[in-house]
Amino acid sequence: MTNQQPLNPNSLFFHEERHVPLSLFSGQLITICGVGALGGNLAEMLARMGFTRLKLIDKDRVEMRNLSTQPYSRAEVGTP
Repeated sequence: MTNQQPLNPNSLFFHEERHVPLSLFSGQLITICGVGALGGNLAEMLARMGFTRLKLIDKDRVEMRNLSTQPYSRAEVGTP
């Protein structure tokens, strides 16, 4: 158990402070199988949180019909 101060939701840095405990794990390899709607958004969120070792596995290609639910753009349609 660590002696951490309780989080203050009114702090200007609340977003950064709540992710500090995750920094211990940010260098661990995380594998995500399936990078569609759920996996793609999860991968983006983890990367924004500072995780640096992400292995993404998906056999499909980006399709136009899935752009509304996935974090991809029209320029990426057809790419793995």
